[in-house]
Amino acid sequence: MKKLLILEDDPALVELVETMFSESDFTVLKSYKRIPFDEIARITPDIIILDYFLGGDLGSEICLELKASPLTQNIPVILYSAFKNLKELAIESCADGYIIKPFEIDEFMSMVYSLALKPSTIRFNPS
Repeated sequence: MKKLLILEDDPALVELVETMFSESDFTVLKSYKRIPFDEIARITPDIIILDYFLGGDLGSEICLELKASPLTQNIPVILYSAFKNLKELAIESCADGYIIKPFEIDEFMSMVYSLALKPSTIRFNPS
């Protein structure tokens, strides 16, 4: 099973993503707030879905930090938000993809599958 980690502070959106992937090859892991990178590395997600506004944190800053850390740099990250300029924010934050809310479920799932299932250069697993 692949692991999808969603970092989202809106429980309704987390529930939607869980429902979307309930009959898929993904186990959905969730957090309603930022979690430490060593914890992310420990659970080794195959992909991270990251809300641009995560509580008091900006998803773009979290994404930059994820991509700078040897523990998490090879995990694909999808940044999502209702911001119309999300494409630029995703590029600046080194995200692997972006989705503008509201999103089409098929488009969202397609992006998750394409990024999570593509061969990765190196996946670090500290265990």
